[in-house]
Amino acid sequence: AEGSNGKLWLGTDRGLLERKASGGVGPAKNGPTSEVTSLLVDAAERLWVGSEEGLWLVDGDRAQLLPDTPSVRGLALAPGGDVWVAARRKVLRVTLGGGTPVVAVERGYVGTALAASPEGALWVGREMGGLFRVERLEDDVGFVAADGIPDLSIVALTMDANGGVWG
Repeated sequence: AEGSNGKLWLGTDRGLLERKASGGVGPAKNGPTSEVTSLLVDAAERLWVGSEEGLWLVDGDRAQLLPDTPSVRGLALAPGGDVWVAARRKVLRVTLGGGTPVVAVERGYVGTALAASPEGALWVGREMGGLFRVERLEDDVGFVAADGIPDLSIVALTMDANGGVWG
């Protein structure tokens, strides 16, 4: 992941790495030392790190493992700055209320990949479960092989500039 200030982070199976001032790459000062599964830089230049340990928030030189966040598979930035988290057996929404992360369970999906549209819809890729578009908590639309999804295991998603979802 790269911040707008040129800061570069790399997620590996051995933890979080960062590009040093010297130009070399080495272990980050703070953050997970287990497998990193996803990275996201928000508008405030905070780094969100999904790992086998859970969800980490790295803000400058301070890093914290957020409580009640199981192994993370994917991250997406929601409109308004909240962060969607695909974790084992659930999708979470994290809000920074007054600087303190508030974690809420949103859905019981086993999510493996996420993408958020500018309008607020959340796309959830699932292992052996296809693709879902969630408009509101009580309303979702699923897409499977009969709808043209060639493989039901969705492991990565991204949005293009026109609002299209690619996996």
